[in-house]
Amino acid sequence: MLNEEAYTALSDYVASTGMPMMMLETFKPGLLVSTLQIIEFQKIGFTPQGVDMYFNSRAIGDAKSLGQLETAEEQIGFLASMGEGSESDFILMSLEDLDETEEMIAAWRGGDNGQLSELFIAEMAIVAPDLYASLLVNRNQAWIPQIEEMLTDGDTEFILVGAAHLVGDQGLLRLLEEKGYQITQL
Repeated sequence: MLNEEAYTALSDYVASTGMPMMMLETFKPGLLVSTLQIIEFQKIGFTPQGVDMYFNSRAIGDAKSLGQLETAEEQIGFLASMGEGSESDFILMSLEDLDETEEMIAAWRGGDNGQLSELFIAEMAIVAPDLYASLLVNRNQAWIPQIEEMLTDGDTEFILVGAAHLVGDQGLLRLLEEKGYQITQL
């Protein structure tokens, strides 16, 4: 499904990881990119457990109640359909993002929302507007009523989402500010 440029770029990247390309050739674009992201994160010292699993384990250990903004089936559906219809553009854009992984992590650790927006979503919004809308904008808008409900129930809430959902003009932080919430970065 990939054009020659995307297939060559992908083959070159995969070869640099030491993994045989034939292992990934049958993967859908979303699973392929997720696999490459895991490999990239492991190279720089992150564990496969991830932030979400860490906090999930902590919450269970502390007997905290758990909720979700969307079901596991919905998340799997987003992953499975990522890049469909624009596979080559999606792969090329994702390979660029993989090259910027360390910059993204530095921006995240430093709380630089402008840089995060530039690295995470600016190109996606231009190159793949349908993906940007389905992966970030539509989901963020669907989550706002749920988050607002949590903010008014009197309990202390901890909401964990991917960093790309927080930043930019359609990010959760901006959407909440537009509704009159005061956002303070810690």
